[in-house]
Amino acid sequence: MPFEVTHEQEMARKIALEFAEREIIPFRERLRIEDEEFIDQLEKKEANAGFHLAMIPRDEGGSGLGQVGRALILEELEAAFPRMVNSHIFHVEFAYAFARACGGVVKEKWMPRILRGEATASPLINEAQGGSDVMNYTTMARKDGDSWIINGRKCFISSGHKADFGMILLKTGDPKDPASPGARALTAFILEKDMPGYKVERVEKSMAGYYTASLAFDNVRVPDSYMVPPGIGRGMTPVFGAVWDVGRLGIGAMLVGCILGCCRCSVKFAKERVLFGKPIHDMQAIRHRIAEMYTDLSAARLLVYRAAALRDQGLSSGLEQSVAKYYCTQAAIRASLHAINIHGGSGIMDEYMPQAYYRYAPLLISAGGTDEIMKDAIGRSAIQGANPVMGANPAETSGF
Repeated sequence: MPFEVTHEQEMARKIALEFAEREIIPFRERLRIEDEEFIDQLEKKEANAGFHLAMIPRDEGGSGLGQVGRALILEELEAAFPRMVNSHIFHVEFAYAFARACGGVVKEKWMPRILRGEATASPLINEAQGGSDVMNYTTMARKDGDSWIINGRKCFISSGHKADFGMILLKTGDPKDPASPGARALTAFILEKDMPGYKVERVEKSMAGYYTASLAFDNVRVPDSYMVPPGIGRGMTPVFGAVWDVGRLGIGAMLVGCILGCCRCSVKFAKERVLFGKPIHDMQAIRHRIAEMYTDLSAARLLVYRAAALRDQGLSSGLEQSVAKYYCTQAAIRASLHAINIHGGSGIMDEYMPQAYYRYAPLLISAGGTDEIMKDAIGRSAIQGANPVMGANPAETSGF
């Protein structure tokens, strides 16, 4: 299915690139040492630039650039410094998706702040048993009059200690009960951080300045209006719909940005570094590494843009997102290793960028679905006859 980047989307990419060159690249050291004052200022500048509005339609107060435009923006920002500098943008987008999905009083309360880039949210999904094993969740809600009482724990919640609210997936029934079989036992709610009983138990830091939180819910009371439609036993669709459209597509774009950053810093170094009396880009081995990176960059971009374009057309792109996310994760890791090799000893030093990309890329392996989950989804689709060239339609008879 063909698609084209519009003039407006290309202008958004250029604005993001200029922003990165002005506001991020000259201050990489302050980001590396996690200067919180600077990061707060940068987030406000990103909000003022309206980067968080890309995926929001114009009639809802956004810029209407769509998923392709959003991917172009994230790509340029991430290439500048791969330490979740767009984490704030990402979580504002989650806030939009959650508030819009819930509607009613939640949307009315939060949407003005979301459009200003002031409110953030996180998916409240993972538990100690894992994020993918939804039938084994232990967090539960029970009905109490016109409210629900929630108890349980969630872990590895991205920026969970900062998020203003979240969409939680939990049990309102027993998957083994015929009255609520399987996924019909799962329901989604909106939880706000200032609700009594909502606690941040632990904040953990991983590589490259990425923070997750463990949250506890002790008799948290939420009204019926905070249940996400379509309602009881229908939580999978709104939660994972947002995880795919905001999370998986965004992660794909960020991984493309990681590859792009590896390409840019490697080419720059290969032109400046002189060995045996000539720039190292004259060496075939170096050129071949750069060629492999650029090949991965080209393929990764097409996979991500195509999945994004399908969503902009209102079409399903679950298979395409899975393919893009899986491929981009592996390509970003390959690119970061190429960049380190091209830089030699400098590649592992803090003042050079390859080590930053190398530490960052693995962070996104499990985000939005592990490699194993992606491959399982791809394999199931292939077995069912899906054709990734034409979309999720059954493959035509091939003669085999």
